[in-house]
Amino acid sequence: FWSPAMLIRSGFEVTGRLFYGLAITQAALSTTSAILQATPLFLTLGAVVWLKEPVGWRRSTAIALGFLGVLMVIRPGLDGFQPASLWAVFAAAGFAVRDLVTRRVPAGMGSLQLSAAAFVALLVASALMALFLGETPVLPDGRQAGLMLGCGVVTVTGYALLVTATRAGEASVLAPVRYTRLVFALVLAVMIFGERLDPLTIAGAAI
Repeated sequence: FWSPAMLIRSGFEVTGRLFYGLAITQAALSTTSAILQATPLFLTLGAVVWLKEPVGWRRSTAIALGFLGVLMVIRPGLDGFQPASLWAVFAAAGFAVRDLVTRRVPAGMGSLQLSAAAFVALLVASALMALFLGETPVLPDGRQAGLMLGCGVVTVTGYALLVTATRAGEASVLAPVRYTRLVFALVLAVMIFGERLDPLTIAGAAI
């Protein structure tokens, strides 16, 4: 648990989650989810530079086009640009480093142990942040507790599957598969949160 790889991974886990939390509370879910698709770009670049994995022109072209779509959603320099959306960019970079370091975690630590360690790191970081910011803990009511429990079960299950895939396969191969999360996020954003997608967001997400 105290190996350098684990400590670095935990640090970037907390960093990515912090920026992602800021993003989804200050920007639209559809926008945040689309921007988060920059993660494969950071991940593949890191796989080439750090892990020395070969990346062909087809894969590079596909990921570059995906990043172009992300820029269409962010719209830097245009009227539709939201400064809060930059939190999602920082989150994507943090998650990419986390996934790259996962390949260097000691083999003796199982994927479930790795997942548990990540959530412990988040819990400790959250407690320290609350203490530092002077936040007062609030006891959730029955509905909130149910939502938190459901969120926890789904998150831990999905996270454990993601860790298993990251440790078993090539990072640059797994990276493009992450684009599928955008489909689910856009559907949830429209059906549950009532968000309206403008043409540029739809076009960027499609690319």
